Amino acid sequence: MKKRIIALMMTLALIIGSLSAFAIMTGATSPIPELSIAYCNLSFRDSVCIKYAVKSNVSNVKILIWTAPEANYTIGTQDAEITDYDNDEIDGSSYMAFDYTELAAKQMTDVVYARAYSRVDGVDYYSEVNKYSILQYAYNKLGKTATASTDTELKEMLTHMLAYGAAAQKYLDDYKVDRLATADWYQVKLTAGVLDDGCTHGLYLPGDKVTMTAPMTDANGATFAYWSDSKNNKIATTATYELTVGSKNEVYTPVYVKYSSGLEFDSNGDGTCYVIGMGDCTDTELVIPPVSPDNDTVIGIDSSSFAGEAITSVSFPSTIEEIARRAFNNCTALTDVYYDGTEEEWNNNVSISAGNDAIENATKHFNEPAVETFTVTFVDHDGTVLKTETVESGMSATAPADPERENYTFTGWDKSFDNVTTDLTVTAQYERNITSPSIVVNDVIANVGDGTVDVIISIANNPGISSLKFDVTYDDVLTLSNVTFDAAFGAYVTAPTPYSNPQTITCISPLAEVTVSGTFATLTFDISDAVTVDTTANITITLHQDEIYDENFDPVVFEVINGTVNIQAN
Repeated sequence: MKKRIIALMMTLALIIGSLSAFAIMTGATSPIPELSIAYCNLSFRDSVCIKYAVKSNVSNVKILIWTAPEANYTIGTQDAEITDYDNDEIDGSSYMAFDYTELAAKQMTDVVYARAYSRVDGVDYYSEVNKYSILQYAYNKLGKTATASTDTELKEMLTHMLAYGAAAQKYLDDYKVDRLATADWYQVKLTAGVLDDGCTHGLYLPGDKVTMTAPMTDANGATFAYWSDSKNNKIATTATYELTVGSKNEVYTPVYVKYSSGLEFDSNGDGTCYVIGMGDCTDTELVIPPVSPDNDTVIGIDSSSFAGEAITSVSFPSTIEEIARRAFNNCTALTDVYYDGTEEEWNNNVSISAGNDAIENATKHFNEPAVETFTVTFVDHDGTVLKTETVESGMSATAPADPERENYTFTGWDKSFDNVTTDLTVTAQYERNITSPSIVVNDVIANVGDGTVDVIISIANNPGISSLKFDVTYDDVLTLSNVTFDAAFGAYVTAPTPYSNPQTITCISPLAEVTVSGTFATLTFDISDAVTVDTTANITITLHQDEIYDENFDPVVFEVINGTVNIQAN
């Protein structure tokens, strides 16, 4: 029977609109063709492909493909090209639909760079570079980098697909095993400027190094001042900066400042200088640059430089070390001082001489970094959220009141929530309240995509056994793949292979009575690839009561406590 074919036409990256084509030309006589990659999809058939929809008013279009970053994404440097396409119509607009099919399971995290290309009258035209991957699609739909899809089946499929990709990397091809599809990837996005590969976004692992480069001036002629993150923290003061990727998605923005022009400077001859006067500047809101037109670092304001000027505010760069005597004397209109550093740096690093009452009395504004925070979520054994708390970096969360669970005693939490430096999910831990001789299947929590799970069978309050026999039955989403026994129960413990459902387990100790309690057996189950989130798989024990006795061949009565594997989302 043919494999079931699943085709998903879901818009992933929307760049719809008539983008101006880039041309490498020596002189064109025909109208400039419209050329843009309008959107990208993934299609799931027997394999996965990236779909490119191109909007163009010419027919001789192809997609150029690169599988690694290029200095120039131009014709002749590509790794592959796609010339075949289908005509497609979306929302009343016509597109050329190209399929890139050269993706193996192990390549879930591989980045593909693409450009639509056409040559008209000897002139080369290109769309913008499109950067995409299977991982990017999955992360968008799973809500890790964009608003999550409402299609729960799609999200479950993507979770399994990434798990399969990671398995292919590890077990089939030994391919980029340090960059698995199931690892925690984080998005770096720039609002302006480019990353190493010439694009504005990418998925990276914590600790990866990536270079961000911003233009030195913006469209309004303002000068680059610093990079800021999404919380307005100043990250770097150089337009080209090597970033170490952290454990969260982040957006970085180059901040530009329109510095006051026409000011006078006096060089110290060592790469530094002082501002010595207004010069031709007429600004009332004065913005002192960190570097002079001669590329000297501005470290001070000389004596009487702005005395008597009608200045209402002044902004100082963090390079300033001295405001000399009477530099702002009699600046009666001055109300606000802005400093591109912290209050502590202002107090410790800037020397203010006498005669600068206008500076001392003005309202001060400092560039205090925002406090980084993380979310700590406390959940019960079944995934129920007990408390969610926002914690400052390096601080500790406060646990909720000890949860209660019938027939169990709460024993604590599964991980520390002191010195929090990342988002955490903390799960309540319990021990069963068992007073009678019992055979216990311990409850386990597993994640979709884990592949396998270990379930412990233990004996509590063991009165002594010479013979024990029982069957283990389990739900169809589990498949028994291995059984191991604790040495304390002797060498005559068996679970015949091939394993079955139910599986019979026998313990015979003919020479002595076994009285030890604790872990009796560990059952390893494979989790079905078709399992869905929030599935509870039952594991049930059925005793062979006529084959359970002590060394005197007297019957031993055990209570049975069955267990579950609760399968949750990652």
